[in-house]
Amino acid sequence: MQLSTIEWAGSGPVTLLLAHATGFHKLVWRPMVDALRREDFGGRIVAFDFRSHGTSPKSDDHAWSRLAGDVTEALSAIEGPVIGVGHSMGGAVLLRSALDHPGRFVGQVLVEPIIFPPFSFDGDDHPLVRGAARRRREFGSPAEALANFAVKTVFANWDPDALAAYIEGGLVPEGERWVLACEPADEAATFRASGSDGVFDRLAEVAIPVWLVVGADTDTYPPGYVDVLLDRMAGSRLITVPEAGHFVPMEQPVAMARVIVAAVSRFLSN
Repeated sequence: MQLSTIEWAGSGPVTLLLAHATGFHKLVWRPMVDALRREDFGGRIVAFDFRSHGTSPKSDDHAWSRLAGDVTEALSAIEGPVIGVGHSMGGAVLLRSALDHPGRFVGQVLVEPIIFPPFSFDGDDHPLVRGAARRRREFGSPAEALANFAVKTVFANWDPDALAAYIEGGLVPEGERWVLACEPADEAATFRASGSDGVFDRLAEVAIPVWLVVGADTDTYPPGYVDVLLDRMAGSRLITVPEAGHFVPMEQPVAMARVIVAAVSRFLSN
């Protein structure tokens, strides 16, 4: 599968590989990448669209173990050391890729990765699946889509540039209309497949440093669950970002960039 990618050219000892969340796409990272440059990270940065997301090909197979194969494809075009930065589904899938390819990553920064015990997801009855399946699919223009999303609670705390990037990469033309690049059915199927990566039972095998990033205002994990993840991964570290929920890279791109710069320095010094 030929995935759609974007590269911010640079030079340095390591490449950052960015993996987005369910329903998102590669361009949502742009404000954070701009902040990384202002924070003097000069290395190469690569982001890609998972299958059925953005402008990558559509697929009927949304198992997260298959999505880890998308990471493998992205890695095949990168030479030298890699640090993975993943959000939500992207974080879980990056970690699966690190387990499948020991030594390929020197470390990972994972923003609220969706890693839970098997069968913890409620399939078609889960509100994320239901919400994605009934999501509005088409708009008269990107401006209409922006107005629609801007008033929704989930986007209330997003950096304006992140929301603009979400619209830019999240819509494709279809006749005289603009439609979601990630079809509602594909987003729902990706949510439904949550937990199909087998990562939770292999957390003790993680052999790279992992920085686990959570928003101070998040409700992603049950109370105490972050400690479960940290206890199972030797060498992991918790970073809490103030004034952020689940969407840390889009709500606090500057703070997220500073976390990554600090992590890169620590990973490369080990």
